[in-house]
Amino acid sequence: MRFPRSLTWVLLLPVLLTSAGLLTSSAAAQEGEPPGRRVVTKVADEGYLWKLLAWKDGEEACQLLVGHPGLPTWEEVSLACGYETFEEWRET
Repeated sequence: MRFPRSLTWVLLLPVLLTSAGLLTSSAAAQEGEPPGRRVVTKVADEGYLWKLLAWKDGEEACQLLVGHPGLPTWEEVSLACGYETFEEWRET
């Protein structure tokens, strides 16, 4: 008994496609942690260290680091040293 040619391809094609799929191998994930992705950027910067001293005895009241030349601003002194020290500094 002979099958028509179109019927032969209809029956043979799924068998060929299935066997081709079984012959291929899938890629497995690598074991372990993936490599870290990070960038280290070194930035050269300049800062100015201020030491606020008390007028009465010369004792250091506070230290602060600012990123600009000249006197520290009122906000910088208040944030770094606290309100009470800022008030004393402002009055001198």
